[in-house]
Amino acid sequence: MRCLRFVVAALVLVVCPLVAHADFVDTFAVNITTGSGFLPTDTAGGTVSLNVTTGTWVSADVSYYLGGNPADVVATFTMLDGYYPHPDFTYTFFLSDQSSTEPFSLALPVSSLVGYTGGSICSMTAPCNDGVNYMSGFAFPKTDPYVESGSLTLISSVDPPSAVTPEPSTFALFGTGLLSLAGAMRRRLGR
Repeated sequence: MRCLRFVVAALVLVVCPLVAHADFVDTFAVNITTGSGFLPTDTAGGTVSLNVTTGTWVSADVSYYLGGNPADVVATFTMLDGYYPHPDFTYTFFLSDQSSTEPFSLALPVSSLVGYTGGSICSMTAPCNDGVNYMSGFAFPKTDPYVESGSLTLISSVDPPSAVTPEPSTFALFGTGLLSLAGAMRRRLGR
């Protein structure tokens, strides 16, 4: 009986760490048109990655284009300064580049980023409906260019590798092998 307890304890210690819950990381295309009276209209675009299991930002690669011309890149924002939930409905995250201490903010009209599938960015024409009309804006490279319109569009979802979480049949095979071993040890010790 003592051996059986040992085998069950060993089974729990070996199997429990294998049941790891892997996170899903989704990548979104960023499309932004700026406003605030600047002509020609500037744009920003690129990608951001979000862990939709935990609701936290992972990475960013967003460029700001003068006059909407991809050849005229003013800044490339790759550093996530964090994500900050607004008290009401808006999740905001800040991006910056290494040459500027002035990040730009993007606000999303959602209360949680867990399971986020994309959508509009709060803008000058469509501010977040949270009582304070918060909208996305740049502090760089121009003075107070606000986002006129913008969106995050889901372009890829990374499913964790199947090796991380074993299939139930693997557990069944492993468990029956341990039970057989426990039975054989019990018969031997019973003699």
